[in-house]
Amino acid sequence: MKGTNCIALLAVCLMLCAGVAPAFAAKHPGEKMARGFINVWNGQYEMTDQLHESAYYDGPAGAVTGFFVGAARMATRMVGGAYDIITFIVPFPANYKPVVEPELNF
Repeated sequence: MKGTNCIALLAVCLMLCAGVAPAFAAKHPGEKMARGFINVWNGQYEMTDQLHESAYYDGPAGAVTGFFVGAARMATRMVGGAYDIITFIVPFPANYKPVVEPELNF
């Protein structure tokens, strides 16, 4: 009996998780614009994150590649954020999906 209850509880939890996951995507233009402002504001952290990660895993020489990778990711995130701000009223990509993945860099 206890095993059946655990399986039923697990099934309900999985269904709830599957139903809640789309809730984190932008549902309306205001959320798309807010996401754009956050990406433009925090895009600079891509540089420091990549510098730190490359230097940690590849040593001091990795800081050079980390700089260029970080600069490219920073530019991509900031341009994607600017795109979200400029086109916040248009539902493109479909359902206001983010241009840059992950949606935010936290």
